[in-house]
Amino acid sequence: MITKRKKSLVPLLMAIVTSAFLMACSSNAKLPHLASDAVLLAFGDSLTFGTGAALTESYPAILERLVGRRVVNSGVAGEVTGEGLSRLPGVLEKEKPALLILCHGGNDLLRRLNQQQTASNLRAMIRLARERGIAVIIIAVPSPGLSLSPPQFYREIATEMKIPF
Repeated sequence: MITKRKKSLVPLLMAIVTSAFLMACSSNAKLPHLASDAVLLAFGDSLTFGTGAALTESYPAILERLVGRRVVNSGVAGEVTGEGLSRLPGVLEKEKPALLILCHGGNDLLRRLNQQQTASNLRAMIRLARERGIAVIIIAVPSPGLSLSPPQFYREIATEMKIPF
C-alpha cells in the first residue's frame, strides 16, 4: 500500500529526474544518436525502481513513453554502489543496451559510506558500460539534507569521463 507520504515524493523525484535530463541535454558532453530500436537501461536504486510510485509512474516507465524506445527498469531499492557494481555486468549482458542511465549512490550517502569509494564504484560502472560500446548518462542524487545539492564528485566524474550529467 502506498502511503500519502510516499505518494507526495513522486512529484519531487520526477522533478529531480527531469532536471537531470535537462541538464544532461545542455551539457558539453554529447550522446550518439539512438536507433529507433535502441534499448535504454535505467540502472540504480530505489529512485530508479520507483519506490512509492505505481509501476507506470517510475521515471523509466515515463521515459519509455516519452522517447518511444524500450527502457529497462533495473533499479533495486536499498542497493549501494558496491552491490550495483557487482550486478551491472550481468544486466548489461542480458539487456544489451545502447544507453546506460546511471542514477546510483543515494544509499551510499544515506549510510554515510566513503564518498571516494562511491565515486570509484560509479567510475567502474561507467567503464564497464563503455567497454561494451554503451553510451552513459549519470544522474546525480542529492546529499541528505535540505538543499537537494548533489555531492561534487558526480560533476567531477562527468567532466573527467566526458559524459552528460
